[in-house]
Amino acid sequence: MAISIARADQHIATWGPRLDRFASRTGWGRSLYHACQIEVAAEILRGGEIICRNGVPALLCDVANQGALNNNPAAHNYVRLYFRPKNRFHLKTEVIKARSDPNRADPHMCIPVMLVFDLKSVLTLASSRFVAGNFANSNQIPRDGDNQFDQLKFEHIYHDSAVSQDEMQHIHNMRMSEVVVPQRLSLATLNYVVCRTIHEERYLKRLLGPGAWNYNFAVEKGGSVFFRRGMFISELYTENGELHFEFRSPVSASKPQYEVKVTCGDQHFRYEIAPSRWRLPAIVNPNPNAIWKIEIEGCTAYEGVVPAAGPVVA
Repeated sequence: MAISIARADQHIATWGPRLDRFASRTGWGRSLYHACQIEVAAEILRGGEIICRNGVPALLCDVANQGALNNNPAAHNYVRLYFRPKNRFHLKTEVIKARSDPNRADPHMCIPVMLVFDLKSVLTLASSRFVAGNFANSNQIPRDGDNQFDQLKFEHIYHDSAVSQDEMQHIHNMRMSEVVVPQRLSLATLNYVVCRTIHEERYLKRLLGPGAWNYNFAVEKGGSVFFRRGMFISELYTENGELHFEFRSPVSASKPQYEVKVTCGDQHFRYEIAPSRWRLPAIVNPNPNAIWKIEIEGCTAYEGVVPAAGPVVA
């Protein structure tokens, strides 16, 4: 039994305005979140649904904690959405980390895409259930109905500030509370496809391919969706056939220089450079349809056409 429409409306009325006061939490009270690597996002969008782990013929980019896969095998029969972004899972897997970073796990979401679903529409589906904390790391049975929904501690789930050492483990677990739907979930309840930058949105649309895709694409603003703690391309354009780009320094395990490889056609160059704004005179390609590829620390940060325009930072 799903929760009632009235209970879903009550949740949104309570938490929507409370969270919207903060740019870093805007929309959380009305939304559910599913993050994935850009290639996986393209496959989901082409297929029109998310399929549970046990139902997917092949995993394109398995970013799950491999050591925890057998903790609760039942979780693999559900499509899993979080009540909020920026939880421990995202912190571990999001963005390009240096090869020397002890927290780097391969593969990881070097280009994360966030699928943002309408909370009310999903939670009121007949098959929809919910879990307090991390479903995959526990033996919980998914809960249902208004009475059990009332028991969820949303002041802990939506908590987004520093915590004491005593509270840390509990709060981190509550931030990973989930809504789960058996087997598969249609994208009919999808509100937005959110990318970090306009460049990554362009890359995603290239992977998605031609077609009349009826999705609302958006670029994150206000820091409400992604951590942005690792490396990614923040500026990208061409001028007189030369590539101009900028990439950000990671928050953890930083070092003076990083391996950057740029490819265009049959030309490719490898550099050790610092995070900054760069111009690449070694490759000149005035073709507006040329495909450029940028890799940072062995991970693809962008691949596709680069517009001949002035600086665009997003």
